[in-house]
Amino acid sequence: MRKGAALLLSGSLLTWVCLAVPGSCLAGPRAAQEPSPPAHSIDFAIPVQPLATALIAFGKQANVQVLTAGSTVARFRSQGATGSLTADAALARLLDGTGLSYEFTGQGTVVVTAPAAPGKKASSSDPQDEIKELTAVEADALVGRDVGFKASLTSVGSRNDAELIDVPQSVSVVTRDLMASQQALTVQDVIRNVAGVSYAEDSSGLPLFQIRGFNTGEGLIDGMPNSNVGSGDFPPLVGLERVEVIKGPQTILGDSNGNSFGGLINVTTKQPQSEPVRELSYTLGENGRVQAALDLAGPLKQGSGLTYRLVVSGDYADRSPQGYRNRRSGYLAASIGWTGSSTQLVVGV
Repeated sequence: MRKGAALLLSGSLLTWVCLAVPGSCLAGPRAAQEPSPPAHSIDFAIPVQPLATALIAFGKQANVQVLTAGSTVARFRSQGATGSLTADAALARLLDGTGLSYEFTGQGTVVVTAPAAPGKKASSSDPQDEIKELTAVEADALVGRDVGFKASLTSVGSRNDAELIDVPQSVSVVTRDLMASQQALTVQDVIRNVAGVSYAEDSSGLPLFQIRGFNTGEGLIDGMPNSNVGSGDFPPLVGLERVEVIKGPQTILGDSNGNSFGGLINVTTKQPQSEPVRELSYTLGENGRVQAALDLAGPLKQGSGLTYRLVVSGDYADRSPQGYRNRRSGYLAASIGWTGSSTQLVVGV
């Protein structure tokens, strides 16, 4: 009884499919059809250009997907294809003189390949056919993450390197190149690039930073609480690689005062690097201020993975905005770095 019910149900479903899809239940065998390109003519406008970009234009204008290896078409230049042509004729014209072949594997896909070497039979099982040269990958890390005025990574908001767009906080970064182009002298000059941040000189001569109306406290150096003597007492700009401003109640990052309801300022000091640096600078500022600085970096020994950084700075001012006379300060930062295959270690003072 159950078997009969199952047969009846199957027959009913088959009848419904036949009625819903005309021609789907016609009797008789059908010959397998080979994939063919679109037969109608298309108005192509592909000028003379490299073959790689010509194939991209062909795919857009013919509404087909072109599959090929970048190394296969990289060295060729196409004479273009212009006029009312079928997809097959246009592609043949694009590949004319290159020796490349093509095959439409479906109504919306075409594969462009290089012919097999003479005397060698093409085989999909050949290991050489599976070897592909990958494009270069750019890896960013704690050092070398800034390109010109553009900064893509931050490690303050997440305690680990992360893309700025992926950090669920408002983080603004001022790079070293931007500081140099503006001839900034202090962190106060740098934060003028960030909206919502202001500062005022307090009675001690140190700046009081405010973010969204809240004092920032002592801030961070290299992502760690600032251990300097007072609020806003950051290293001189000659010893810094970037300045980051994090907006919002990031109290969990905090500083020694825990006063970070509006946000925090983090400065990143210069790190050892293998690329040599030999820089001597002399700057003049307001209130009779002069500063002389020396920045040295490079490898300690070729092939050892050891690098160093030495930043020395001396600062003198006739007076401060508060009227203090003969203001002097000095800065010395020495560090040694070691980079292995998967480890980077920096020791500094």
